[in-house]
This record gives sequence, C-alpha cells and structure tokens, in this order.
Amino acid sequence: MQWGILALNSLLSVGGVSSDPRITEESIFWGNRNIIQTSDIAGGNIETIVSTGLNTPADIEVDPLALKIYWSDLGNRRIKRANFDGSNIEELVPIGIITGPIGLALDVGREKMYWADRGGSRIQRANLDGSSIETIVDASSIGGTYRVCLDPDREHIYWTTNGSTSGRVWRANLEGDEVTLITQIDRGVTGLALDLENDRMFIGDDFSNVWSTGLDGSNSRVEFQLPESSRVLDIEWESSLNYMYIADNSATRIWRARSDGSELSAIVDLADPPPWNLLGLAVYVPEPAPVIVVVLMLFWRHTFNRRIN
Repeated sequence: MQWGILALNSLLSVGGVSSDPRITEESIFWGNRNIIQTSDIAGGNIETIVSTGLNTPADIEVDPLALKIYWSDLGNRRIKRANFDGSNIEELVPIGIITGPIGLALDVGREKMYWADRGGSRIQRANLDGSSIETIVDASSIGGTYRVCLDPDREHIYWTTNGSTSGRVWRANLEGDEVTLITQIDRGVTGLALDLENDRMFIGDDFSNVWSTGLDGSNSRVEFQLPESSRVLDIEWESSLNYMYIADNSATRIWRARSDGSELSAIVDLADPPPWNLLGLAVYVPEPAPVIVVVLMLFWRHTFNRRIN
C-alpha cells in the first residue's frame, strides 16, 4: 500500500538516505511547452523537473504507489515516466508505436496504462512498464480520440472526441467492448475528469466552460465559466480535497475551484515571458499512514537516535 512506501521513505530519511520530499507532500505536476513543472498544492514553490527531450508533454499522470509521473509526449510520439523529481527517465512506448498520444490514464491496481492516440484514432493500453501494447478501440469511425479517464471499479474507460464544432464523450469496458456514446455538446471537448464518488463527470470545452453530467450522460449543463479569454485544456478532480484543478491553455494559468465553480482562483500564473503553452496536469495527494505505522516509525526513530548517541 501507499502508506507502506511513505513509511519506508520516512525511515530511510532518518537513516541518512536521500529522499524526495514530494513523496509526503500534496503536489501538482503539469506539462508546459517543452518542460514539466511541479508546485505545492497551493501553486507555490514552482520547480522545473524535466527540461530536455520534450516536445509538447500533452498529459501527465501520477502513480502514487511507485511514486512516478508518466507523460505522453505528443511531438516526440512517445510515452515516458520518471521519479517525482524528474530523475530516472524511462521511455516506455517508443516512436513508431504511436502517432499522436494525448490523453493518458493509469490503472495502478491492474498495472495498466491507457492512452488516446489521436493521430491513430484509437485507444491503446499496455503494462505500466510499456510491455504488451494492444489496441482496444478503433475510433476512426466515431471521430477519433483526445482525453481519457478510467473508472476501475466499474471497469469502464471514458474518452473524448474533439471536433471543431462539437465534442462527444464515449465509454467502453476495459477490453474496449460495448462502446457507447454518453453525451455530446456543441463545442469541442478538451478536458475530462470523473467524480466517481458522486457518479458524475466534468467536461471542459474549447472555450472557457466547465460542464457537468452524470456518468450516464444525464443532467448535462454548464456548471461555470472561467474568465473571458480562457481555454480549458485539462481538468483534474481531486475528491479528497473536494477541488478541481484546471489547465487554462489560453491564459496560461492553473485554476482551482469547487465543483460548482465557487472559490475559483488562479493558483499558478505563467503569463509572463517566455511564452508558455500549458497542457495536461495531475494532482498528487499522499494517503496518511495508519496509526500502527506511525508508532513503529517513532519507535524506530527513537531506537536509531539512541544508537548514534
């Protein structure tokens, strides 16, 4: 479990082994033109963690168990991963396998990753190490693919198609069967996030609107709007914090808001030169360790300190 990794990280820190503080801190990761950056959950302490070998990191995902970030590199047509501090970069899906990866989603429990290959109009998946690549949905006849989200418990995958005048959200099971149109709006769809606890999804359109709808497509409506000149490019819903995080590609900001748009605020503003291109984002929230783990950690710390004194 994640708490075991967090506990181990704390123990290693006491023993003098270097560790990344991001492991125990709430963080945001995002793609920004040709770099990947991170901040604390309030948008402070911005740091560039990957600055070479990138060409449009279109989506970012977090593996909270292995403590890795994954990203789809649209321009270089690859999928890679690294540690939270950007070290130990691994190429998982090489050029030649995919032609235009954008949306990315992880099913950590089943050790699978899924992605939208916009250039190939398909949904593909592989093991988390990039092995066993397979196409599960050929979307060439239904408008292609853009963003993807997973509902692991119900074994569903959702994805968007982004047309110039309309956008759609589709659903299938994790094998790619039972493809179903869930909803359609009269704008291009660029962002998608699931609130599984409340059986709803959030959709960002090509302008500045955030929509909400049931997971079955019912009760579709515009929930709120970002300020004029904004463009929603990606949405993350973090249920433990009861906030959504929005990548605004036009104003180059990251917004935070409640599900109804209240408490809307720009927590990251990248509007200053050089020119930016804010893309996908991911939020990491560590789980608290159970009491027994905390007790063991304190006991180990006390024992360690007695030995060195």
